[in-house]
Formats: sequence, structure tokens, C-alpha cells
Amino acid sequence: MLTQLVSRTVASVSPAPKYAVPDLSALGAIPNTRAALEAHLARLDQVGRALQRVQDAYGSALAEHGQTAGLLDGLRLKAQALGFAEDAEFAALTEVISRFLSREPAPMPVLRHLMAAAQAHLEWLGHNRGGS
Repeated sequence: MLTQLVSRTVASVSPAPKYAVPDLSALGAIPNTRAALEAHLARLDQVGRALQRVQDAYGSALAEHGQTAGLLDGLRLKAQALGFAEDAEFAALTEVISRFLSREPAPMPVLRHLMAAAQAHLEWLGHNRGGS
């Protein structure tokens, strides 16, 4: 399941995190002495933390893509409610954002800047209603 998350994230966003999925089989067989078992448990704990780090990093990167798509929808709805949905520059910005979101992988640093530009433009439109 974790390898599927990694694959989906790498295919969906750029840059993707660069963590390796730990190989549990590298731990070997469960030892039968107390000292060896304690060392094995310590390694197992390290692997567990590494697995969590991988899941958190790749999950967050993939979630950002979905959140960006949701924010874009929200911006379009806000523009419509404010009467700016037909503004040529706003429409062009949101169309470019849509195209970048559709890329595989999507360039997240570019999308962050484009989203900020679209938000700033919509704010500017609201502050300059009726004039330039």
C-alpha cells in the first residue's frame, strides 16, 4: 500500500519526496535470545518511524495537489459571487492553473505561485471595482 502511495505521488506531483520505502525483510528472522530480540525490536522501531516518515511525506505532497484543485474551485466560485468570473485575466490565470494541475506530474512550486497570483488578482479586482 505504501509503495502505491509513493508511485501515485511521484506520478502526480513534482518535486516528489525522495524517501525510500524500508524493506521489512531486511530485518531478518525474529531472534530467539533476549539480547538479540532487544536489538531486533530497536531496529523494528526505527523501521516503523521510517515508514511513518515516508507515509507522511508522500501523503502530504499528494494532498497538496488535491487541496490546490479545491482552492482553485473555491476561487472560481468566489469570483463568480463577486461578479468577476468573466474577467479575462482572472479567467486566463485559472485556465493556466487548471492545465498545470492536469500535468503528470504537476509542478507544485509553479502552481503555488500561480495560485497566489490568482488570489492576488481577485483581491485587486475587488478593491478596484469600477475603476483601474
